[in-house]
Amino acid sequence: MNKDITGNLLKGCSPYIGKMVYDVADRTLIIECVDNVKNMRPAKRIELSGVVKYDEENLDDVLDDQLLDSIIGINWMDDKKLCIHTEKKEIILKLENSPRVIDIKAH
Repeated sequence: MNKDITGNLLKGCSPYIGKMVYDVADRTLIIECVDNVKNMRPAKRIELSGVVKYDEENLDDVLDDQLLDSIIGINWMDDKKLCIHTEKKEIILKLENSPRVIDIKAH
């Protein structure tokens, strides 16, 4: 099973990440994507809760903090394991819950 859900989660928003935070105590990963690179206004929040296992690998030897990170793909590896591939890292999550998307565009 390798089901790509990137388009469903990012529908109507850019793949550029404004904020990505993993809360260990809450077992939740929050990814906020922006409307576009020029405005950088938060547009969508992807909430991944019920994280049972979290593995992260940096893809660059030297991290460039000036480089804006963006989502390349989000894929189910099986019914509970999700892979998030960005320009800078790959994150593998084992989840108890399905991803939740919240539209946070400023009106």
